[in-house]
Amino acid sequence: MAGEEAAAAAGPGGEQLLAASGGYDGKCVFCRIARREEPGTALLPCQYEDLVCFRDIRPGAPHHYLVVPVEHMGNCKTLKSEHIPI
Repeated sequence: MAGEEAAAAAGPGGEQLLAASGGYDGKCVFCRIARREEPGTALLPCQYEDLVCFRDIRPGAPHHYLVVPVEHMGNCKTLKSEHIPI
């Protein structure tokens, strides 16, 4: 039910993004950015559908970008071998 509500809130195609992402956490700012729910955060072109790229809000350099997965990852300790593309 929660997944359906999140997909409905995302608008058209939200179901596909949820299915493709395998996870979403509405409290995670990176999940919200990946789903274009954070106004004012422009996504930059990325050749991979499972990643999003955007400017850091507090850049440490003139060209400081973040690249994050669309699928929610709690932290790096939750990564598994299947997360690494071959």
